[in-house]
Amino acid sequence: MTLAAIASFIQSHDLNLLGFELEDAVLAQYRQRFPQDRAATDLGLWEAFEADHPGLFGGMYIFWVQKPSGKTGV
Repeated sequence: MTLAAIASFIQSHDLNLLGFELEDAVLAQYRQRFPQDRAATDLGLWEAFEADHPGLFGGMYIFWVQKPSGKTGV
């Protein structure tokens, strides 16, 4: 699974990315590099960040998504 594939899944199922489960220090580094992504949910920017830090996710992405309110099913 890649971040691009996750982005495609999220978009095709009308979900919102809430964020990743990461150490606070990693999130701080990300926010320092990409201050424009205040919610830290831009998967394209995360992909760039991961390219510079290949072991960042340790081979597994742990993240949370949510269906927008008023939507049902996946």
